[in-house]
Amino acid sequence: MNSGQKIGGFTLVEVLLATLIIVVATVPIMNAFFQGTRWTAESREMIMALNLAQMVLEKLYDKEYDELDASEVTEPISFDEYPQYKYQILVEDNGIEGIKRIKVTVYDADTMKELATLVTDRSDW
Repeated sequence: MNSGQKIGGFTLVEVLLATLIIVVATVPIMNAFFQGTRWTAESREMIMALNLAQMVLEKLYDKEYDELDASEVTEPISFDEYPQYKYQILVEDNGIEGIKRIKVTVYDADTMKELATLVTDRSDW
């Protein structure tokens, strides 16, 4: 071999430096993916809770006005099809004659964390 010829390749320092740069760049990107997955799961749960609350409100709209007992608060009730969620109904007078306020709150059944609340007014007109 000639001593004047340069042999191609990378030194150990160059390889370690390149590896360090790749790791430093990859960690935040992976963290962003994991955070995005977490947000997607939370959004899915919130949308499901809102849909369930809307379903309960629609069932209450089918009742006659006089069937809605003001100052009625139910204990948290499980959904038959979705046992991981519970809901609570509050019916109260809102201060104007002939109008009742209906509040439906959906909870996580395990933690009883409030996931969604819908409020509407119902009149007897």
